[in-house]
Amino acid sequence: MVQFRMELADREDDADLRRILRENPMGGSISLTLRKEPSFFDDLSVEGNFNQIVVAREVESKRVVGFGVRSIKPVFVNGEMREIGYLGCLRLDKQFRGTTLVPRGYKLFSELHKDGRTPFYLTTIVDDNQYAKQILTSNRMGMPSYNDFGVYYTFAIPIPRKRSLDNKRNIVQANENHVEEIIKFINREGRKKQFYPTYTERDLTNPNGLLRGLKIEDILLHFNGSDVDGIMASWNQTPFRQTVVEGYSGVTKYARLFINILSKLRGNSPYLPRKGQQINYNCASLIATKNNDPTVFEELIVSNANKLSERRIPLLMLGLHSQDSLGEVAKKHSIMKFPTRLYIVNWQDGERDYQNLDGRTPYLELGSL
Repeated sequence: MVQFRMELADREDDADLRRILRENPMGGSISLTLRKEPSFFDDLSVEGNFNQIVVAREVESKRVVGFGVRSIKPVFVNGEMREIGYLGCLRLDKQFRGTTLVPRGYKLFSELHKDGRTPFYLTTIVDDNQYAKQILTSNRMGMPSYNDFGVYYTFAIPIPRKRSLDNKRNIVQANENHVEEIIKFINREGRKKQFYPTYTERDLTNPNGLLRGLKIEDILLHFNGSDVDGIMASWNQTPFRQTVVEGYSGVTKYARLFINILSKLRGNSPYLPRKGQQINYNCASLIATKNNDPTVFEELIVSNANKLSERRIPLLMLGLHSQDSLGEVAKKHSIMKFPTRLYIVNWQDGERDYQNLDGRTPYLELGSL
């Protein structure tokens, strides 16, 4: 009988971790593998300032067959900066599903949680991935509570030929002189939302930090007179993480054909590639407008789309919670939206903190999930 042990991974496990990602797609109407090439460990810098990887390892062969990541980073909770966790990238080789490996892995997570770094965790599950939701929300002995916190949508926004932008305000490409202004603005507006990451100037300038690979010049600033009233960046993450299509099912299988015909008519590359191909897109990030202004938000979408059109990148992926009023604008520009379910995950010691969350609209940085 094969025996396993639960422990923390190290860099020698990098190849095994990347193999599991390649071989175990996420279910749903579009089956995807989220890959982290060339290094799983280097990719972790965008997920948190502190990261631990719990692995299930075969005792005899020492092969890793499953894993999950515990990440901690500073975000705004009820308007105040706090260190909050994220449980993500939960993967298990197919032949070991239905075993006790998942609850055993969470037992180690519960031990790690005793370090007191965070009161609770966030996690997202693809909304039509019934298997994952059934396992993780089962309330089995030793499992934490998974509290439904609404739907988080990822909008796929096609990039047409460059469009004119008629506005009386100025949108400029950021440079190093804007760093302090950027940080002040996103932290001021970000605290109005629940879980918006708090950033420092170092995050924008450190090539291996929370915003790894995001170039200053890929941030657009929206000005009203001399004051910034909106920010959005377009984050190219393909050098260190990739999304590959493993298959389509249901309505999406047929919708893909129609969507790709439209893309050809517009002179662009296919938005939704065939099985085995990588999706070519940038992530919208650092989304913040003064008082959640939809007009400013729309102008930033169009301006980012114009930049991506010049680079022949066919898609901008943009994530918003269903409670966010900006979602109506994103929906107008998108060809598809993909729902995932947001959960607050806590052990008993985090119940009070979960219950004390106020009614602010949640925000998650798509490029950090």
